[in-house]
Amino acid sequence: MHGPQRTAFDEAIAFLREEEANFSEVPSAEVQPLRDLAASAHSFRGNGVPAAKAAVTKLRQTLADLLKTERDKALASLDEQQARLQAIQDFKLLNEPGRTEVLALTVEARAAIQSARFVTAIRDRLQRYLTQDYPAQLALASRLAAPASPPPGKPGDKTPPPATPVRYTSATSLRPQCSLPYIATEADLDQWLAALRSAAQAELQKGNRISL
Repeated sequence: MHGPQRTAFDEAIAFLREEEANFSEVPSAEVQPLRDLAASAHSFRGNGVPAAKAAVTKLRQTLADLLKTERDKALASLDEQQARLQAIQDFKLLNEPGRTEVLALTVEARAAIQSARFVTAIRDRLQRYLTQDYPAQLALASRLAAPASPPPGKPGDKTPPPATPVRYTSATSLRPQCSLPYIATEADLDQWLAALRSAAQAELQKGNRISL
């Protein structure tokens, strides 16, 4: 096989390998011509190559649309969390270098999401931001906004203990102890909310705050 048919074959197989991680997001029937071509012992015969070439053209646009939709959703979520962060009192008390330091994790997450090639990578990076980076930002803002320790007093004066750092637990990380497999009734909802409240109270009793 050579010429345009060989070029189409090579492009189809390369596309199949490069975009495999995204194919779980599209109907399997749209990917099947590529899989059939890759599995065929006589790929140059019949309609395999033209069908795969057409599938590549369609899938490129489908995946581009999917990535844009997922990326836009993730960036909107980052913008929402940044607005919440900038609205808290601790953040407002910071000088410009302090604010830049706190927002560095948002900038990092936004860059990773904008450059991600796979839908799952966008979702995973957003989830990591929500469960790890955002609580860390809240804690950093609290630490940077805390009053500076007073200078040492006279010899023999008792040194005040250092302030306990504020810790944050993401609300999505709470694990309510609830045996229900799903919520179907208001009674189920009450039971689940009671379990969620208990999990949240346990975090508060540890001295932690819960990030939303």
